[in-house]
Amino acid sequence: MESGKRFVPDLVAILVQNQVISAKEGQAMVTNFGNQPDVTFDEFVLSEGLVSKEDLLQALSQLYEVPAVDVQGYFFDIGLVKSFPKEFLLEYGVIPLEVDEDMMTIVAYEPDLPGLDSKLEEYGSYVIEFRVGLLQDILDVIRESYDEEVVTLDGLTGDEAEELIEEDDLDLLPDESI
Repeated sequence: MESGKRFVPDLVAILVQNQVISAKEGQAMVTNFGNQPDVTFDEFVLSEGLVSKEDLLQALSQLYEVPAVDVQGYFFDIGLVKSFPKEFLLEYGVIPLEVDEDMMTIVAYEPDLPGLDSKLEEYGSYVIEFRVGLLQDILDVIRESYDEEVVTLDGLTGDEAEELIEEDDLDLLPDESI
C-alpha cells in the first residue's frame, strides 16, 4: 500500500536519525524488504523484530508530521466506524477515531495518500484531521468492528437468542395468573 517510492528509504532514514537502527542495518532493511513481495513495511519490520512498535509509530509520526495513534486497544465508536463502508476503510487503510462538532479525526496508514481527503469528504462534510497508525492494526480493528457478533448476557449470539425466543414465545408473555 505504500504509495511513494521514497516511503521506505525516508522512513528508514528517520529510524537511523532517531538511533533506532544503524545506517548499515537500515541499508540491509531496505534490501531485505525489497525481497518481500506480499507484506507491508510495517509488517516486515515488526515481524522480523527489527524495530519496536513504539519506535515505528514515532518514525511514522515524524514522516507524515501528524501524531501517531496505536489503534490496538482503543475503544472505537462502532457506529462511527460503520458509517463508512468496510471496503472503503480496508482499501484506504483508514479508520475514523472521533468526531468533535465539525471535525473528524481519522487514523490512516498513509495520511498523505493523494485524493484521500476528497474520498473522505464523500462520507460527510467534516474538516478532516489525520493521525497515523500501523496498517495491520488498522485493518484488524476494521475487521473486528464489522465482524463482531452481538452477544447476549447468556452468551448466545443475536441469531441464537432470536431462535430461542421464537421457539419459546409463549414463555415470554406476562403471567396473567399472578
